[in-house]
Amino acid sequence: MKAGLLFLLLCLWSCSSNPSSDEPDNRAELQSLTEEEYPDNPDRSLRHPAYEGYDFHHILFHHRDSSRFSIELQANAGGDTIVMPSLDLAAWMPRLQNRLLSDEYLSYIGIVNQEWNRHQVELRPGQFELHGSRQRPIARVDLARNCLNSYLWEVIVYEEVDGHEAPIHHSWFDFPNELYQELFNSINPRPFEDYASALTDWEEPQNQAVNLDLLRTISPTVNLPMDVQNNSTYPLKGERKKKFSNIIYPENSHYIKDFLTDSTRFATFTPPGIYTRDDPRTTELGRLARAHQAKGSVWQQTAGDTLIELTIEYDKDAKDRQTQWIISGIRPGDIPRLKTDQAHHGWQRPMGFGNHSFYETYEQAQAFPAETEPYFSILTDGDGRWLDSHHVGIDGPLLHWDAEQPHLLHVWVLSFERHALVGHYIIDTRPFLNRKPSPLEEHICLHTAPSTFSAYRQKSG
Repeated sequence: MKAGLLFLLLCLWSCSSNPSSDEPDNRAELQSLTEEEYPDNPDRSLRHPAYEGYDFHHILFHHRDSSRFSIELQANAGGDTIVMPSLDLAAWMPRLQNRLLSDEYLSYIGIVNQEWNRHQVELRPGQFELHGSRQRPIARVDLARNCLNSYLWEVIVYEEVDGHEAPIHHSWFDFPNELYQELFNSINPRPFEDYASALTDWEEPQNQAVNLDLLRTISPTVNLPMDVQNNSTYPLKGERKKKFSNIIYPENSHYIKDFLTDSTRFATFTPPGIYTRDDPRTTELGRLARAHQAKGSVWQQTAGDTLIELTIEYDKDAKDRQTQWIISGIRPGDIPRLKTDQAHHGWQRPMGFGNHSFYETYEQAQAFPAETEPYFSILTDGDGRWLDSHHVGIDGPLLHWDAEQPHLLHVWVLSFERHALVGHYIIDTRPFLNRKPSPLEEHICLHTAPSTFSAYRQKSG
């Protein structure tokens, strides 16, 4: 009898020490918010009519291998469970760039900028499954690491209604902390603990000089003709349309010049990941009121890509307000050719080094080599010291080639949280080009207006 009891105890201990493979490694509670809890929600007018009746209560992470997981959204009674059977979560994680590793300051700035910028990834049918009897026609599931700290994430579920995808569920959750740190450590050469204080609670980075030579080697810089369009309006489409209500000052304007003052205020983004007008976000957008010069250069990546670098200089006569905006590592062929009122479909990236776009598909996220991506964008002062773009009030560039004149590049400035467009410059890229068509000329023309390339070749001799 004693032997039988001992055998039973050993079995019980074994079961408790080795959980079933079906048991989730990690789980988190999903928090949904009512209209009263989230009065400044810019998505309210876009939501599905059945929004309030479709809900989930937990998200579960089942570890498959390496950084790959099966992720499950558990529904309330009567709902469907959504399963994403094989997602590589490394695509969502901030990564230290190889070129920054020798510079402690740039490594810090780089990883902080990746964390404190939104990265929302969309999944389509085939990348998720519905389990249950309800079987709603789910069109898309988005998983987002929002821009507040490492552990604050969101999930949004969409259904098609009246020809567009409308949110039918939106919830927030705390990503399991230990799992996040394990994932971070698995893909980065330095441990999470080296940056933990800055990734979990915002810390004001120091304004130090940026070693641009570490980032790239460029050809001689040339001045570029620039038409400043800040006296015009910007198109109220896409994000700008839905977020217009969260512009606190200026009121009811979408003239760009009205935003170029330190009085501009936006609804701030606060935990768990919501906008609130009750705590206005201050800016220093007066720094961008006087754009006086654009400059350009090119640099050659090891893979052979010809890349563009643009610098826009502001306030040359005010020493304490001198600012320059550097946008570098741009592949001309990645930039779409659009009309001005289609600008919301342009190429956009956050400020920082090697960042993913704010929104992208899972395929794009998987294909994006964050550790080696050449793109970077920074603000510096008159002494070449890094400026915090969050304080100034911008999120990054939005670019597109002109629909009719392929040598013209439109550069728009995305405001804090992309509430507005707070700059519009049309830059003539022809000074990049030699009398004989250069590789850059061929690259630009072949990707933006192939039919006009022969005319360019004849004109340039």
